Amino acid sequence: MRRLLYPLLRSGDGPTTEGMTAAIRPLLVNVLDHAREKAYLDAMARGEYRPELLFPNRPDIVERIARHPALLWKAANVAEHLSR
Repeated sequence: MRRLLYPLLRSGDGPTTEGMTAAIRPLLVNVLDHAREKAYLDAMARGEYRPELLFPNRPDIVERIARHPALLWKAANVAEHLSR
């Protein structure tokens, strides 16, 4: 922020991190759902890839990321590790 944003503003006109966080928080509440994220990460820790937990109302996104090679590999790798 100091390197990229402040040089573009008038002197002394730079926002604080707290101010920026307070301004964006209402928008992020609609985007981030920590309960869904935790459920997704818990499933992945069991070797289960469950993208529908992240995007329950967006089957188009789930369909696309359900085939993501790196995430499929991660789930398989965790499952294999746990089976040992």
